Amino acid sequence: IQAPSYNSSLAVDWRFAHLAAGDLRLLVDGNVYGKQYFDAPNTQRIAQGGYGVVNGRVSFEGNDKPGFSLGAWIKNAANRQYLAYGLAQRDPAQGGLGFDYALVGEPRTFGADETYRF
Repeated sequence: IQAPSYNSSLAVDWRFAHLAAGDLRLLVDGNVYGKQYFDAPNTQRIAQGGYGVVNGRVSFEGNDKPGFSLGAWIKNAANRQYLAYGLAQRDPAQGGLGFDYALVGEPRTFGADETYRF
């Protein structure tokens, strides 16, 4: 239950510029998941087929100790729609509520961050 048939991850962390004040870095990671069932009977109508998600972050990391960093990031860059969870409740004869419940995965999100280490 809730275990994909396979999963794989790949990440690249690249310091693409070294400046006197610090480093410019690029981080890209991707995750691929196989088909996933959310209940013991492997109900097909709420199963999630295989999918992949790509995330990225570009940052400046200062050389000072203590240091600071500034970054901008994006999650689910391709805005892939997928189910994070599902619950088969459609059949009232089996104690269901007459509908299936599904929780969709996080859509494309992006933002910025600042960190100061002391």
